[in-house]
Amino acid sequence: MGARTASGRERRGARWSVGRRLCLWARRAMRERAGQASVEYALVVAAFLAAVLACALVWHAARDGSLDELARKAASHVVGEGGLVGAVRDIALF
Repeated sequence: MGARTASGRERRGARWSVGRRLCLWARRAMRERAGQASVEYALVVAAFLAAVLACALVWHAARDGSLDELARKAASHVVGEGGLVGAVRDIALF
């Protein structure tokens, strides 16, 4: 008895059907790999563009001086604001 097709008909020669199945499997695998490569490319391009945009924003903030101001406000050794209560809070949060 030979191999059967999807419709249930008997196909002549089992070797031909195995080769045919292998060919279909190879085509399907190539399509899946091509789709996977497209998705990977899209993810890498999106990540690269996000990194370039972040660098541009940091550059702009550093040029304007706002980055320096934010760093000065965020520094834990700046105790001038808040007096004694601010100093105790800063030490406790450190």
